[in-house]
Amino acid sequence: MIDKDDIPTIYRPYRQSPPFYTSVILRSGGDPLSLVPLVRSQISAVDPDLSLFDIYPLNVVISNSVVGMLMWP
Repeated sequence: MIDKDDIPTIYRPYRQSPPFYTSVILRSGGDPLSLVPLVRSQISAVDPDLSLFDIYPLNVVISNSVVGMLMWP
């Protein structure tokens, strides 16, 4: 169980307040990190000035996002 206080949230259209970065999430049947070179080349084909950073499997992202917030029974 995650014990976290509710905070007021305002949702705005993307064009009104674009983020500084965008997340790309891929589902794979094998090692997700094996797809990094392919994804890098595809993104580079769209815009060579874009870069990929902070590349992690989703289980690591989730673990890092809840560290310190888990309440054990």
